[in-house]
Amino acid sequence: MVLNNKINDENKKILTLIVIFLVLSIGTFVNNSFATDELLEDNYAIDLSFEDITPYPVEPGQDFSVQILVTNGGYADAKDLSITYEPNEYFTLIGNEDNFKIFNLNSLSSKDNRFIFRVSHNAISGEYPLTFKVKINNEEFKKTTYIKVIGKPDIIFEVKNKNDLEISPKDNFKVKFKIKNIGTGIARNIKLVPKNNNFNIIGENLILINELTPNSNIDKEIEFKSSSNLNINPNNLNFEISYIDEKSNNYKLDESLGINIISNVKLNIASLKLDPAIFIQNKKNTISFRVENLGEGDANNIVVNIISDDFDGLKTTYLGKLEENEDAPAIFTIIPKTAGINNLNFEVIYNDDLGEHKISKEIQIFVKKESKTNYYILSLILILILVYFGYKKINKNKK
Repeated sequence: MVLNNKINDENKKILTLIVIFLVLSIGTFVNNSFATDELLEDNYAIDLSFEDITPYPVEPGQDFSVQILVTNGGYADAKDLSITYEPNEYFTLIGNEDNFKIFNLNSLSSKDNRFIFRVSHNAISGEYPLTFKVKINNEEFKKTTYIKVIGKPDIIFEVKNKNDLEISPKDNFKVKFKIKNIGTGIARNIKLVPKNNNFNIIGENLILINELTPNSNIDKEIEFKSSSNLNINPNNLNFEISYIDEKSNNYKLDESLGINIISNVKLNIASLKLDPAIFIQNKKNTISFRVENLGEGDANNIVVNIISDDFDGLKTTYLGKLEENEDAPAIFTIIPKTAGINNLNFEVIYNDDLGEHKISKEIQIFVKKESKTNYYILSLILILILVYFGYKKINKNKK
């Protein structure tokens, strides 16, 4: 009795293993029967595979070849079979070794063919689908692989505030950049470094960008201080740009930015002198001072005017041109018309690279009333002289 129970238990175990095996086998059969990339009809089974892609990855504008293999794993021949490439904007078919348009494929046989493509020049780094269509008896399926394209980056920059870059020596100014990748590949570790002794960087001494994908850009700015030794003429602000591509190739190039260095003229009125120290009403008096150019650059067409209705005389002096650290005298001979404290206004007009400028200065002058004592004394002397000569003439006539 015990022996029979042991035999039954072993039979049950064996039966259970058989059932599990059958279930797994049926599942595998069902999965294979419903594969989406095969056509099964009348016992032929067509499949397509990609055997070789050369070179890989590829670059924009480059040619590459793809070898495909078509197999008939069924037991019936496949007739009027066609395989065609589905065109897209990234790859252009330029040739193939055999005619795959319409052909027959015997059972349990295969046929291969190599197709040659050209990558579009506009293709940027990325993976793009390459699809073939298999057709037989008005039924079809598609098979796709992905081709990796690695482009070449091309980094440039443009200055956004170029029209504002008219600067003078010792000026602080900012340069606003738009850094662009106009190439087809990804640029990494981008560095933009200024290279010029005449422009000192305020803050960080470079622009660093981790990555720029094709057709992308980023805005940056650098603040500079111009040197006091700059000449007043156009100058270049030089930069070095370096970066690497997806294959770790290094790129380095030099760029320059034209900057117009303009004069920063600063005129000053100094060394004011009056002769006499106190002006006398209705008398000629002299006033003089020096006009100094304390800035950078030349001051041109310098004219000094006296603006006052209380004075007569020549009230305009033309000084012409003053270079850096140069000065010139402005001398006026004027006649004050009224006594007392008078406001005397000076106006200095000049031109530099930025156009016409005007500076003004006002001084107060004390004008003394004209004294009539001298006239009385002179008149008395004249009268005495006339009396004397009259008296002598009378005495002479008497004799």
